[in-house]
Amino acid sequence: MPCDYKKYPANWFTEIRPAVLKRAKNHCEICTIENYAVIINSRADIEGVKSFTITFPGFKTYREALNFKGIVGGKIIVLTIMHLDHDTTNNEMDNLKAACQKCHNRHDVGFRRQNRKIRKNANI
Repeated sequence: MPCDYKKYPANWFTEIRPAVLKRAKNHCEICTIENYAVIINSRADIEGVKSFTITFPGFKTYREALNFKGIVGGKIIVLTIMHLDHDTTNNEMDNLKAACQKCHNRHDVGFRRQNRKIRKNANI
């Protein structure tokens, strides 16, 4: 689900997001993967291993990661900032956590399911 940044304060990109990423040392605060890492998943059978993941960390910008991804393929990790209480108006630092897309979606799945039920029941 795309994020509607109109709901966020004007200093979201200039102060809040950078402060959370700095606190997290530019890593997901749940799984610890680095921002802009490039991940390659393979299902090839190598020495008896049925699947494996290779991670290329250390890129400082999305463009660096994108250029590398163009050579090797894979996915680029872009950290998001999640609201622990799901309230986008509560931008206190203890309510915000840096998270990769996978961890952020895992955190939000129950909340989204509940909202779908509410919307569905409202349309009856």
